[in-house]
Amino acid sequence: MLLVLVLLAAAAYLGVSRIRWGAGGSAATSTTLAGSAVGDAVLLSITQDDQTRVAVLIAPSAQPTLLVALPGDVLIRASTGFDPLRVFLDGPDEEATFQKAAEGLESMLGTRPVARADIQWSDLLKAVSSVGAGSTAPADLRSDDAKDAAVVADVLKALLAAVGTAPGDAALAALSVNGDRDAARAALRALGGAAAVSGAVPGRLVEGLGFAYFEPDVAGLQELLGGRPPESAVSVEVQNGSGVVGAAQKVSEVVSPLGYTVLPPKNAEGFPDVAITQLFAASDALAEADRLRGLLGRGTVVQQDTLPPGRVIIIVGKDLDTSALPVSGG
Repeated sequence: MLLVLVLLAAAAYLGVSRIRWGAGGSAATSTTLAGSAVGDAVLLSITQDDQTRVAVLIAPSAQPTLLVALPGDVLIRASTGFDPLRVFLDGPDEEATFQKAAEGLESMLGTRPVARADIQWSDLLKAVSSVGAGSTAPADLRSDDAKDAAVVADVLKALLAAVGTAPGDAALAALSVNGDRDAARAALRALGGAAAVSGAVPGRLVEGLGFAYFEPDVAGLQELLGGRPPESAVSVEVQNGSGVVGAAQKVSEVVSPLGYTVLPPKNAEGFPDVAITQLFAASDALAEADRLRGLLGRGTVVQQDTLPPGRVIIIVGKDLDTSALPVSGG
């Protein structure tokens, strides 16, 4: 089972070997959830060098209809915790990890993909070039961030805009698709150029010592989907136990962009002599506390049943170097 926030040990997922597909464009296995039908949502992995650089959720039957591109390193939440999407899509146990990815994407976007397919970036560029579009798209996807996702979304939209014309239909039929080819092509045809919501998931790249991931912007994502950003169900209070001036404020600033309700920082009861960072969490917020512990790189998670639902309290100890934390604000 994948560990929560395995992204903090980047080698753990960069070194995972991906599923190899059969020759001639037909998949050795087909990853499809039960009950899929023509026009159901499909997750497309846009790959390069055997890695998912960008994933695209195509949902022609959703309300609203979707074409949403996500960086391969976008952080999603599944039953096992938080991980970059690439960990789920490029892992060795394809069926189990795809279902976890589907679960996380449903939580994020409100739509659950029922099938998954892979398309090489170079093949997608050839297809869009054959309909007279996409000439300015880069030959390589390098950044794994929102810029790459936006480029992929634009290329796919250019291809789908031609669906229904002879060149567009020919390009889609000739496009090399691995995995559930029929479901992928059916979803692309059904969507055509008519996605009500299209583009890249908004957010920011978070980098630290030995790790990097793409953090979705909760409010921006809700705006993209045409809704209002919900008030976070998880509240975080940071307390300074270390005695370092501004330590709790710095941790609060790091936590704030993650979509939680961040309460005003204050001094801990043991200030200024707390040696070890601890995260106290209500029983329903343990996964969030694990996520925060991974971000901080320090701390022990302790369940505290006396806390209100959704509450996490971070006690900053002397072992946490706040100057080494990721800079907030992207």
